[in-house]
Amino acid sequence: MTKQQIVKTHMVSSVLPALFFGALAGAVTGAVVTVYKWLAGHATAVSAALYAALRARLWLLPVAAAALVAVGFLLHAVYRRHPGLRGGGIPTAVGAMRGTLPANGLRSTLASAALSLLTFLCGVPLGTEGPSVLLGTGLGGVAARKAPEKWHAWERYSMTGGACAGFSAATGAPLSGILFAVEEAHRRISPLIVLTAVVSVLFSEITSNLLAPLLGCETTLFSFSPFTSLALSEIWIPLVVGLSAGLFAVLFLRGYARLSQWLHRLPPVAVVCGVLLATLACGLLSTDFIATGHALIEELFTRTPALWMLAALLLVRSVLSLSANLSGITGGIFLPLMAVGAVLAALLGRVLCLCGVDPALYPVIVCLGIGGCIAGMMKMPLTAILFAVEALGMSQNLLPVILVCALAYVIPEALKEDSVMERVLHRHQENRRNGKKQVVCERDFVVEEHAFAVGKEVRDVFWPHGVFVLSVKKGGEPSPLLAAGDVLSVQIQSWDIEKTVTDLRAITSAKNGGRIL
Repeated sequence: MTKQQIVKTHMVSSVLPALFFGALAGAVTGAVVTVYKWLAGHATAVSAALYAALRARLWLLPVAAAALVAVGFLLHAVYRRHPGLRGGGIPTAVGAMRGTLPANGLRSTLASAALSLLTFLCGVPLGTEGPSVLLGTGLGGVAARKAPEKWHAWERYSMTGGACAGFSAATGAPLSGILFAVEEAHRRISPLIVLTAVVSVLFSEITSNLLAPLLGCETTLFSFSPFTSLALSEIWIPLVVGLSAGLFAVLFLRGYARLSQWLHRLPPVAVVCGVLLATLACGLLSTDFIATGHALIEELFTRTPALWMLAALLLVRSVLSLSANLSGITGGIFLPLMAVGAVLAALLGRVLCLCGVDPALYPVIVCLGIGGCIAGMMKMPLTAILFAVEALGMSQNLLPVILVCALAYVIPEALKEDSVMERVLHRHQENRRNGKKQVVCERDFVVEEHAFAVGKEVRDVFWPHGVFVLSVKKGGEPSPLLAAGDVLSVQIQSWDIEKTVTDLRAITSAKNGGRIL
């Protein structure tokens, strides 16, 4: 192939489809997630009003408890029939993008969002960002599946674009949304992944910024004034915060594993109802113990509760958020973990201020703690750094942010602690395998003319999970791009060999049932 032919093939088979599916997934996701955020805001406000009314009328407590038990039985019935609706949205979305979990259809995606709104109405400490990412993943997948059959192999790319768009629309952090695809979703860099993510986030931001003013909702997660810059002589402060965040992340993740063992000994319906009743009890004391944690984070910048109250918030929100996540109740864990990080940092900031640190640095310490907990508990250090700068306004403290996130990430990584997301994803994968045995084999596939793989480099193709390309035997002139006639030698490690082979045929053949040597 000549250079002009290579460029033309690359444009037609890779760049243009990435632009199309990225733009479509981004625009649709931006609109849907903005409406979802508006509904979630109203559900949270109604929940706060209901808890306030209940505190003034304690005689209604038995009625409220009975209502939450009924909600628990309803959720349990739905989850038994549709297991894909359980839990936080990000692990499910990541599993679908990696090809380890089945992609949700449009009905399941919208049903998951509706169940999360019920969760917010009950006050359960789960967030909106997980369902937003799942909405984007589902809508992106539907966009590809509704296209002609020859475009179906673009499904995981379109889902990736939708997930990034959902994260961006939910958090108001577009750059963090793009990095999410590389660091968390696929854990590798590919020009095609980055292109799809960038286009999706761009169209999501445009759509969200046009629609949000009409609904009267904010496009950003937080709006903070510029913070004081840390001097070089105060560089020890982020070291203390990073060390504290890293050690707490280890305790948090180990507590997650221990709590998981305890809760899985109980009937699932008892766990769901127990979490709802515990939420009711904590909400009667203070709404700071429950809900998404967004209001709590904002309040910690304007008021500083007593040390005993901060310690109580840290304990209660940690246990309740983990229990809600382990119970399978629909909702995200990203924002609640941010709230836990904010409380931890507020507690640390109060102690440091009592020891002589300038009180003007207290808000900076809180932001550093949020970034550190994202890096440590979720094992996303790059996203945590960018998110702290982009969404929390820490651009004037870039070096302290890097130090905190690096240290908070290294400690649990050195101790081999998996992130919350990976633990949930692993649990979903184990449930899906359901006793199946893994098959390991090697096969050769011939790339046919007009197949999806034509015109793409090996690194740009989303191969099925457990498939490793061992070698490429060129059928024509040497080229970095795959071409018709090339023979791919692959190793397959699969729990469902028939589906994996079918997915490989969809990539290497123009029609289903392509050739296998």
